[in-house]
Amino acid sequence: MTKLTAQNLRDLAGADGLPMVARTRSGVEFNPNDDLWLFRDGVTDVRLDWSELRSFPPEHLHSSKATMVWYAANGAPSSLRAYFFALREWGTTNPNPTFT
Repeated sequence: MTKLTAQNLRDLAGADGLPMVARTRSGVEFNPNDDLWLFRDGVTDVRLDWSELRSFPPEHLHSSKATMVWYAANGAPSSLRAYFFALREWGTTNPNPTFT
């Protein structure tokens, strides 16, 4: 597993935004610019509906997606889902989320 660093996230997000195609650790491709990430990786169905995070400021939503792209490429699909669900829950309990 590649170490997650601020530079990795900057590289993923890039000046032009998120890549058009991202790949999971097992090679499943998806478009990280979509509001709905829907794919099957091995025996795990992944459904991340980014429209559920409407309360997030756009720049934080973008950086959250960049982080999740990294986890998709380096982690298990079940972990990716768990991280998204935790992020969604945090956004639900904090209607005006701020990041420090």
